[in-house]
Amino acid sequence: MPNKLIKTNELIDKLTVNLLIYPHVLATGVTLPVEMLLAGEAFARRYDKSVLKLTTQFLSENSARIKSRAGITMVADVTLDDDSQLSNAVPDIIIVPSLWRNPRPILRSHQKLITWLRQCWQQGSTLIGVGTGVCFLAESGLLDNHSATTHWHYVDQFKRDYPQVDLKPDFFITQSERIYCAASLNALADIIVHLIAQHYGKEAAQNVERNFSHEIRKPYEEQRY
Repeated sequence: MPNKLIKTNELIDKLTVNLLIYPHVLATGVTLPVEMLLAGEAFARRYDKSVLKLTTQFLSENSARIKSRAGITMVADVTLDDDSQLSNAVPDIIIVPSLWRNPRPILRSHQKLITWLRQCWQQGSTLIGVGTGVCFLAESGLLDNHSATTHWHYVDQFKRDYPQVDLKPDFFITQSERIYCAASLNALADIIVHLIAQHYGKEAAQNVERNFSHEIRKPYEEQRY
């Protein structure tokens, strides 16, 4: 029998965030949340050395180099075809970034990743889908009868492909239990600020928001569905 997946926070006091990478991924959907999370941890640690230690990892199905839409080559820290790298641990947060254009070909070739997302959610992971990356969550069945949103350009196709999902295209952010959906990169940034507040405190979140989004923005609580 396979080893049971174990929540990382049950082992040591840390926050593990995995960011999925695959062909045609938008690099900003990967780099921005990492930089914001690191800034939140650094601010909180200045005042409290016991805060959760942040660990971020790029994850893909295999060890092949991934070329983003911008032409930036990415290499996974963890792959699904190497059990020794996974260490039987489930990440606390998984970010599923957006893809450029039609996501269907990538979805068809990444069924193992879709299955893994479903298993991680069942074991307690928080999932964040961004733009067309939300399609990975829809393919897993986790969004059936749950609210979701996606990039405006893909709304009609999403409705046809996933009729069981309660799509809310007028909202930039939805939350249903431990599943967040963001329609845009700015919406993802707002979710990350919200999560920083949960894990590192309100002051850390406000500091990150001032540094990354100093323009006037609506609070997360006022704009989510």
